[in-house]
Amino acid sequence: MRQLILLLTLLSLSACSKLTLSNYDQLKAGMSYREVMDILGNADHCEDLVANRECIWGNRDGRHIQVNFVAGAAVYFNQNGL
Repeated sequence: MRQLILLLTLLSLSACSKLTLSNYDQLKAGMSYREVMDILGNADHCEDLVANRECIWGNRDGRHIQVNFVAGAAVYFNQNGL
């Protein structure tokens, strides 16, 4: 049981490790989703809207990075709690 708790703790810490101000500062307009994913890892949530795609890394109501893509290119960045 202790090993399971330790494993889950380590996995949760590793998942959050890319949510840093340093990584956020690396994001640039025009980057593809793949380029952003190389920096931040897999998004926790993406929503395809009419003309854009909004992706969230982290928890929308807490610590997170948001990137909006139009025609496959990053155009808007926002962060909270970094």
